[in-house]
Amino acid sequence: MRNFLLSTFLLFIVAISCTKQNYLKNNTNSTLELKANVKNDVVTKGIIKSSTLPLASEIGVQVIKSTEDAAYFPSGFTNIKFTADLAGVLSTLENCYLSSDKGRLYAYYPYITIGDNMQQFNDVPISIPQVALVNTDTDYMFSSPLDQEMTMVNNLNNSINLVMNHATTQISLLVYKESYSGTGELTQFTIVDADASNHIITDKSSENDLMMNIVNGIISGGQKGIITRTIIEPTVLQPSSSDPQYPSSNLNVLKNQVDNFGVSTLIVPTDNILPGEIKFGLKIDGIQYYVTNTSAISWERGKQYIYKIKLSGSALTMSSVTITDWQPVLGDDMNIQ
Repeated sequence: MRNFLLSTFLLFIVAISCTKQNYLKNNTNSTLELKANVKNDVVTKGIIKSSTLPLASEIGVQVIKSTEDAAYFPSGFTNIKFTADLAGVLSTLENCYLSSDKGRLYAYYPYITIGDNMQQFNDVPISIPQVALVNTDTDYMFSSPLDQEMTMVNNLNNSINLVMNHATTQISLLVYKESYSGTGELTQFTIVDADASNHIITDKSSENDLMMNIVNGIISGGQKGIITRTIIEPTVLQPSSSDPQYPSSNLNVLKNQVDNFGVSTLIVPTDNILPGEIKFGLKIDGIQYYVTNTSAISWERGKQYIYKIKLSGSALTMSSVTITDWQPVLGDDMNIQ
């Protein structure tokens, strides 16, 4: 009997201990820990080409209480700056302690100051300039949890893996030559609506109102414009070849060729582009050439569209467009005249 009472007493003590530990765990604040990965294997304020954010990249994070639509942290900050290290781990100087209360977390890239950073927001300003130099684009991104079911944060769910999604479309041109006697220096390219369509959206000439929604990445505002990108150091067109194949039909090889010899820019996504609605302009050896699309297509966010263009004699031919998730899928053939 004595042994039975002793065992019962010990079990009672263990139960109290476990209950107390669980209580403490549920009521102890935890520091918010974030890690970000870039979607689709794509340095900073340019086209992101790695699976993690570049060192020292800054993202903005907003955490809102799920029950009262207000700032989660006592400081009142709704726009907190996190900075990435080499492994994509994010840290902040702010005191981001999570309680047992649940909160909704949103993130965007790159970070900007929004007023006093104390007001809740859904959109952040972005810029798609009409005229700019090649390789000066900003790769705007918005986040989603790596685990889509992990939508709330609190002290028991404080270590979050984010996926940074591209909000824009990447247009790449790989121009090559065949039976062309000139040097073949590409110094500028343009992208414009060929008719009354409104697919090419840029900053407004007056006050820019382009915005990106941090929840779904939808871009709004802007005006119909012309994308003009100038190449400071002209790209010299490479001759076509069969061994090794140039341009390549292998997607991975083609991607490397674009990185080395092509030009790219980021634009606002658009859908339902009909044949003849988009015109590309190419200035080669001081001569302006143009081509229009010949089949229906949509330019989706987070996708890269690689246009292979051949300069032969005095004419240009667009042989194909390859579509990928921020990498080099064969599409339509086009002619330039």
